[in-house]
Amino acid sequence: MRRALQQAFDDFVEIAVLDLDHFRWLEETWGRQFAEGVLRRSGSRLAMALRQAAVFARWDGAEFIALFVGRTAAEAGALVDQARTVLRRVDFRREGDTPVTLSFSAGVVDLPPKLSIEEGIAQADRLRYVAKASGRDRVVAGEPAVPAPSPRILLAEDDPAMVR
Repeated sequence: MRRALQQAFDDFVEIAVLDLDHFRWLEETWGRQFAEGVLRRSGSRLAMALRQAAVFARWDGAEFIALFVGRTAAEAGALVDQARTVLRRVDFRREGDTPVTLSFSAGVVDLPPKLSIEEGIAQADRLRYVAKASGRDRVVAGEPAVPAPSPRILLAEDDPAMVR
């Protein structure tokens, strides 16, 4: 698909990975059925806000992927950031309940011809992780100024041989 898009447009291709912030909390607090409805509605809102994307789809869990053609990473990042603002204005509450609003964190990268779509998604996902680690509710496009935080591992073991 990527090759066909690049041949058709012979231009830049950008990938954005978006992940709804605190979606697990929403699911645990309001229930799975409510959360699934919110996920469908937020996907529809994002699709409308990102209509300039060549492809927009739900990826996994509360993640979405957008593919842009003919844009730079900065331009695609600005479009994704506008969609973030649109989503934050939507009230997902049930009738009579307290307001429920959402935000998302996203990573946006250029997809050079030598990179596979899977590698591009992995790079955008890494930037999405940087956005989450930097406080959520933000878009990181291109290369981040700070590297992704290294994961920490907690080891709880009382046997010294196992620890080694």
